[in-house]
Amino acid sequence: MMNNLELHVKLEQLIKEKYPKHFRKEVFNLENKIYNMISNQLEANSVCFFNDDKCSNNSKPIGSHLLQQNGVLSKIAINNHVIMFRRNFSEPYKIKFKPVSIESASKCPVFCLHHDTSVFAPIENSKQNCSMEEYIFLITLRSFADEYTKRHEDFKRMKVLYNNINSKEFEDYCKLTGASTEEFKSYIESNRNELEDMLEQYNFLRLKLLTSYKNQDYECITHKQFQSNKIGIAFSTTMIIPISEEQEFLDTN
Repeated sequence: MMNNLELHVKLEQLIKEKYPKHFRKEVFNLENKIYNMISNQLEANSVCFFNDDKCSNNSKPIGSHLLQQNGVLSKIAINNHVIMFRRNFSEPYKIKFKPVSIESASKCPVFCLHHDTSVFAPIENSKQNCSMEEYIFLITLRSFADEYTKRHEDFKRMKVLYNNINSKEFEDYCKLTGASTEEFKSYIESNRNELEDMLEQYNFLRLKLLTSYKNQDYECITHKQFQSNKIGIAFSTTMIIPISEEQEFLDTN
């Protein structure tokens, strides 16, 4: 049985043999062109995760740090930079890590200035008293809001993608890869339907979190921690919201 390193080397070799470097670069450059085309057609109508009457600047989100710049990021930074994954379009099978300044690392347009400042003050300001329950809740809220925003953006992209399926960019892509327009349509429809189902659950969770925050019901979050014995330097945590049977997402009928 091959270990992970051997498997990675074998996979890299197979990709090199099947797809010449110039072909891979041409494909990914074209994908990048399609991505930019879609981005230019998207409406810039993102709003604050809270989107209420307390929002500042017409609920327009700012670049909020998912991880505290003066907390976690500054502690692991070297010369105010952290190492993050970056995709390499010319060699997509290779893992590339590059230094990113903590000013721009883990930023996401999720909250307006008012909510980014006021809601997360207990975990950003060391002088404020913050219970463990509140800390876990706010970290969960911030993480979920980021994921919620990204999935909504993905759904909008899928809609724009489908509307551009007959564009010259897609025609060139089909010629280059040998795929058909119908295959792309089927793929996009499948992803769009999956995202639509997922967003129903996400919308429910958003309301649940906002209601819990308003009522200061921080104990609605259950904190579970998992640690791998094989990787001594890494661990992950997950925060979940318990739901009763009548609140289940899936229809069991």
